[in-house]
Amino acid sequence: MTADVHSLRASPSRRSHISHHGGFDSLDQELDYTVPLEAVKGKIPDAVSGTFFRIGPGRNKIGDQEFGHWFDGDGMLHSVSFNDDGVVYRNRYVRTPKYLAETKANRIVKRSFGHNAPGGIRKNIGRLPANCANTNLVYHGGKLLALWEGGRPWQLDPATLDTIGEHDYDGKLGKFNAFSAHGKVNPRTGVYYNFGIRPSFSPKGALTGKGAIDLYRIAPSGDLVEKGAFEVDFLSFCHDFALTEHYMIFFQSPIAMTSTVPWLAGLIPFDQAIAWRPELGMKIYVVRTQDFQVEKVFTVDDPFVAIHFSNA
Repeated sequence: MTADVHSLRASPSRRSHISHHGGFDSLDQELDYTVPLEAVKGKIPDAVSGTFFRIGPGRNKIGDQEFGHWFDGDGMLHSVSFNDDGVVYRNRYVRTPKYLAETKANRIVKRSFGHNAPGGIRKNIGRLPANCANTNLVYHGGKLLALWEGGRPWQLDPATLDTIGEHDYDGKLGKFNAFSAHGKVNPRTGVYYNFGIRPSFSPKGALTGKGAIDLYRIAPSGDLVEKGAFEVDFLSFCHDFALTEHYMIFFQSPIAMTSTVPWLAGLIPFDQAIAWRPELGMKIYVVRTQDFQVEKVFTVDDPFVAIHFSNA
């Protein structure tokens, strides 16, 4: 690391090169250490206590093979705890089937968002990208969950960071139910709302290529108490939503598949199957949290990309 810093200072062109590729560097070690209070410069404010969690892709290559996209990196959970002994740091990988299989083989074995599994069509046809549990965290209902776009959450021990297992809300979240990385908790009620996008299974929707958005209401206790769904014009990349006291607001930007056939057939990875398609148009769906019914739909004249939302 020191050598890299010196080379960065010496060469502006080298600086640009390293900063670009540094995003794919991996951290293989899982660490535990404490910075004692006497080693801290200054004073930690009394109000700073408890644990701060972060998650993100920690391993972006295995062996000599680099993953196809940042979205494919194995989820690494970090915690920084402030207590009477000092500042405690800990990091652990989420033990998903992808992480365990590729660690054992020391090579890519799973299909992911940005690359196919080695082995051609036979190893990829009809297979979904592997769950990396790497995108976001939520602590709700007494459970710490690592979230990923295309599958169910993974539960972790908040003290040790050990992986407990895939979390399906007592079987209410189906095997193929997507569960977004960006759910929202109503701060007044403690209710957690989340969603997942999928192909429409209605006869009309299946014939026309429409999509559907599944909706979930999770009580402050952590119990999934209600599910709903509504149909959208096409299967789009819907990553987040905005929440008000009474409404969920979904922006359906026209980031969509050009055709599902090459991807389902195992010919190309998911990221090569989607594209910016403004000809599909764009709509904003306002959905009531009370009963998951669509209250209003706005049509946007000039489509744009809307990925994350902080408030509404």
